[in-house]
Amino acid sequence: MTPTAVMTTTEGPCPPCYELFQENCYKVFEETLRYEGSVETCSKDGGILATPRDRTTDQFLIGLKNRATGSEYVRIGLTDRAQEGVLVWSDGSPLRKGDYSPWTRRLRNNGLKNCVEYVRADYNIHSLAIQPNKWQITSCDWNQMFICQVTRAFSNLST
Repeated sequence: MTPTAVMTTTEGPCPPCYELFQENCYKVFEETLRYEGSVETCSKDGGILATPRDRTTDQFLIGLKNRATGSEYVRIGLTDRAQEGVLVWSDGSPLRKGDYSPWTRRLRNNGLKNCVEYVRADYNIHSLAIQPNKWQITSCDWNQMFICQVTRAFSNLST
C-alpha cells in the first residue's frame, strides 16, 4: 500500500509588516512617492493601493494610518485619472453613486487633481475647514505616504 498525499488549504500569513483585517492585509508606507511609484510599490508586494469600500474597513485604515508619522496625508486606491469625474478603485471597479465615500468638504477640482487621499490632521486651506480622516481629491504628482492592500495568502500544503 502506497501512502497518498492529501492536499489541504490553509490560510497563510500577511507579508512582513502588513496587518491583517478581514480578508486583506494592509501596510502604510511612510516613504513618500507619486501615484505611479506607490502603485508600483504595492504591485511588487502582490497588491494594490487600499480600497476602503465600507465604514468598517475605512475605520481600520484610519487607525492604521494615524499610527504612521511623516505626512499629513495618506493616498488610497481611488482615482479619476482615466476619465475626469469618474472615480475608479485600484482594482478597476467604479465608485458608484450611493457607495460609501466619506468626503471632506470638497476643494475645487480644476482637472489637475485626480487621486484620493486621507486627510491626516485638522488643516485650514483658504479658510475651509478640512475634516481629519476624511477623503479628499489631490494631485497624483505629489509625493505622499500610501496604504497597500494585499489579499490574504492561501497556500496548498501536502500532508
